Amino acid sequence: GYLGTAPSMGITIEADDFIIAIYDRVGGCLDGEVWEVLIDPPITELPDLLVCAGDTVNVTMPGEWRSITWTSRNREFEGVINENMVSYVPQGETDLITIQAESFRGCQYTTNFEVVVSQLTGAVAATEYTVGEGESVTLEASGGRRYLWLPAENLSNPNSPTPVATPDISTEYTVFIFNDAGCSEEFKVYVEVVQVAFAPDVFSPNGDGRNERFRVYDLDGPVDMTFTIFDRAGNRVFESSRLSEVAAQGWDGTNNGTPVPAGTYFWKINGTYADGRKILINGDTKGALQLIR
Repeated sequence: GYLGTAPSMGITIEADDFIIAIYDRVGGCLDGEVWEVLIDPPITELPDLLVCAGDTVNVTMPGEWRSITWTSRNREFEGVINENMVSYVPQGETDLITIQAESFRGCQYTTNFEVVVSQLTGAVAATEYTVGEGESVTLEASGGRRYLWLPAENLSNPNSPTPVATPDISTEYTVFIFNDAGCSEEFKVYVEVVQVAFAPDVFSPNGDGRNERFRVYDLDGPVDMTFTIFDRAGNRVFESSRLSEVAAQGWDGTNNGTPVPAGTYFWKINGTYADGRKILINGDTKGALQLIR
């Protein structure tokens, strides 16, 4: 369109165009010039990035450029810088990447974008647990949006931060803790399943052939043990450090060959297994039993 008759003017060009100037020369001759105006495309504004800690950031600047300079607010680039692309591992919680680009027509552009490193805050309450055979324990993780426990067998809910584990054998669990950005970290939790000795709380040495002796069951492999039974007055009526007497033979309800009266008696065990664990019966080192005649 028509621009005017001034000898010079400033105009805003929004697209590639031609400018034609016609003027009178001295002597009345007409002359003119034609300029082709080419517009550089605008530089692409890159979006901010949310990445996981330790992730490699790969960023490409679209378009063709004579030169590109990438700079980081936090550090010198140690990654690969290859023309339109940069590859690096961000440091700190946030970083600002500035891009200075020169087009093939000599135009200078500057743009930047922020890199936010999503922080991981996961944790577990404990890394080791000990349970008896058939017993359960509650595992506990925190600091995440989602959770995944593996292996999932014998867990009440593998996606819960606090699943109940009832393993048949000693098991190492891995929990993956995911934050809002989908970043994850993992922790190992070991649950040791140990042998649990068991003793009944009643027996009846009355000569009917049933339940005649008080025995401790599943008591295998102690290296040091003393098992003692007392009456209500604190008198010792049975004591042994031999596994065969405690687990196989058992107590027959006598003291030095004389039957003791019916009533409540108390047992106590001191000892350890070969791996150093304390011997427990019914989960404790002491307990009570009823003798019925």
